Amino acid sequence: MVIVKLPKIHVDRGFKGYSTNDLISFADGIKFTGDADATNPIHTDIVIGGRSADLKTTHDSRQNDKSLAKTNLEHTQFNLLVGGLDDNANYLEIIANKVANEQADLDAGINVVNRIGYHYSIKEGAVKNIGFIDSGEGWAHAHEAKAVDGAEIHAWEVGIALAKGTPPTSTHKYFILEADVIFNHIDSGKVLAYRHGSLTRVSHIAKSATLATATSAKGKTTSMLEMNKANHPVFNITEDQKFEWGEWRYIIIQ
Repeated sequence: MVIVKLPKIHVDRGFKGYSTNDLISFADGIKFTGDADATNPIHTDIVIGGRSADLKTTHDSRQNDKSLAKTNLEHTQFNLLVGGLDDNANYLEIIANKVANEQADLDAGINVVNRIGYHYSIKEGAVKNIGFIDSGEGWAHAHEAKAVDGAEIHAWEVGIALAKGTPPTSTHKYFILEADVIFNHIDSGKVLAYRHGSLTRVSHIAKSATLATATSAKGKTTSMLEMNKANHPVFNITEDQKFEWGEWRYIIIQ
């Protein structure tokens, strides 16, 4: 018997970057009740619908009452709804891949995701798409692999460009451990651009740390402990740390 390993169905989490109204609309379109395969979500449609209704009530009332208390309440309810949708997305992803594997039919699993109302993408093994992998009204989701093998820090430089292919002149830099970033609060029609980089590391030593000699800017010979798997990197505090940057990527925001 030949066993065919199917690509993995990924239930998209792009709703985490939605505006309040878009999140409410998305949540109201999710329906698990009566589905033949996804029969036991973490949160029922009634629970998700209740959280959505609570958020809508607070959001609508906040248009005339922008007090800190009301703002904090909306923020709390927004996160509560996102958390419920995320829990159910985790459950749905398991079910969709189970159905696909049992039937040896990728479309069968995709149909489950579509019936419930979530969005999906396909992952071939552990490989993920690179660049902008999803977007919506006012936001975009980007994924990047490490620019340097073995590096842990992801560096992101982002800004608004005049046009695709023209790097932005004003940018912000972010340094995080995540390979995924959602950029939001972007005006419709703007060209969002980013480039990704990783911290340039000191080379690994095979077994144990050694002292390496280096020449300073003043011509003096100094010693530096290089990094190995059991030691942290050593930085020169008188010099800016170097990053290796990839190409600029662009997307027009909805």
